[in-house]
Amino acid sequence: MIKLIAEIGINHQGNANHARLLLRSAHNSGVSHVKFQYRNIVSGLPMGKEIGDEILNSELQKNHLGVDVICDLVKFSKELGLESGISFFSLEDTQDWDDLSIF
Repeated sequence: MIKLIAEIGINHQGNANHARLLLRSAHNSGVSHVKFQYRNIVSGLPMGKEIGDEILNSELQKNHLGVDVICDLVKFSKELGLESGISFFSLEDTQDWDDLSIF
């Protein structure tokens, strides 16, 4: 059986309501899973040493959703019958989720 995953990533543009629309669209399209991205914007941003880091940092800050918001979106996903996952950019990013068991 093929399972399709909708990449929510940062396509929500830092807006939880827009993320809910993406989740509804994913559900309506027939996917079974959605995946979020998380990066701790305090410790996980590029250090500005590479070309493009400033633009990347700006985009990451503009599109950031906090742990609590993503948790709410995961709960909403479950209500829609979608399984959820999350990708992290560093081991340190996972520490923000140590006390949570939503997945």
